[in-house]
Amino acid sequence: MLLAEFYKSILTEADVFDPLCPDPNKAGCSTVLQKWILEMNDDISGQNPKIDHTAFLERLGRDIINNNRIFGANTAMTALEPYTPNPHGKDPDWVKQKPPGTIFTVSEKALTYLENDLFDLFLPDEDAGIKALFNQFHEKITNPRLDMDIKNKLLPIKKKYEATEQGQGTYDLPGLKKAMQIMTTLGAQKWKHDKVEKARLQADAPIIMKFKNGYMWVRLDSEDEMQREGDMMQNCLSDYCPVSTVRTVEFMEAYEAWEEDGRPGGEEYEADVVAEWIRENLAGDFESRLEEKGVDLDNFAEEMLNTIGWEDRGEEDPTTRVGMYIGKLIYSLRDKNGEAHVSAEYDPTEDMNHLEPLEVLGKQNSPPIAKYQGYVDELNNFFSEHPETFGPAGATRDEPLHPDY
Repeated sequence: MLLAEFYKSILTEADVFDPLCPDPNKAGCSTVLQKWILEMNDDISGQNPKIDHTAFLERLGRDIINNNRIFGANTAMTALEPYTPNPHGKDPDWVKQKPPGTIFTVSEKALTYLENDLFDLFLPDEDAGIKALFNQFHEKITNPRLDMDIKNKLLPIKKKYEATEQGQGTYDLPGLKKAMQIMTTLGAQKWKHDKVEKARLQADAPIIMKFKNGYMWVRLDSEDEMQREGDMMQNCLSDYCPVSTVRTVEFMEAYEAWEEDGRPGGEEYEADVVAEWIRENLAGDFESRLEEKGVDLDNFAEEMLNTIGWEDRGEEDPTTRVGMYIGKLIYSLRDKNGEAHVSAEYDPTEDMNHLEPLEVLGKQNSPPIAKYQGYVDELNNFFSEHPETFGPAGATRDEPLHPDY
């Protein structure tokens, strides 16, 4: 049954009345709830195609009409509110015949609240870098090259999501939210039984600091691990690259052209002049190329200024030497099962006398839960006491000379 027809039928099963559509069975008549559900279907299906959302939306509609507590236990808002009779007596006869207070109408305010709830679950916020759990689920379950171990965990959820039970969808909204939490732990424990995954983690996420309760700080050293961290934390880390210390093609291109032009701004060490020269003289959108690699143009200009006098200082050619950091230096707080709880970003050139992370984030780019702040403090203290552990080339817990902690 099409969703529009389904709602025409269920609205007549309950004392739910919409003054804009007194008779939902009338051709061309659509209630607020019908329109809203169809809009949700368009939005959800647009971002998550190849999955049938009908059963879930039918269940959602029934829950709204049955006034189930789909908004959680801690809110007074409900999906239905008592209908105030028309003072001019223009209500249908069936409404007039009902005792006062027994006719209800759908709360548009509640629908707005519920819409935000659905969008958080189904639609990614690309501007904020927040991943939606169901959208992650959709991307994995529709990937033909999906790892069979993961597929076997997700396929039963898809079948249950699309199935109907006693005329309604198997999942209600709270149940679906709970089921989607699997996306935050997916593959986290694979290392326990997979030797290949364990070896990969040792290389891509080396342990920097470990606590007696099993929690540990690891450093993210590969794009694959950045991707996995982003999936677990539902944030934008999946788009990041780990820190690299090798000078880039971009630097060599910029430095040589700048030098040929007499190094404008170099004599006064004016980074803003150098940055503006780059914007005006280098082909293409050079600044965007830097941003894609995680390099700020002003810092890039400062680095070019720092190369002046390299011969007098006995340094190697600045267009070939190691020294410029690109990418992100990220440490992840993980529990004994390997699940991530906090992502901390540091400046790879940080002054070890004033060590502080640039940003500390919990799930969905939100501030971390207060109980994790102590772990961040311990990491900062640890770096201060053992600076050789800090940075992209820092010693790890598994290296022979690493201090015991």
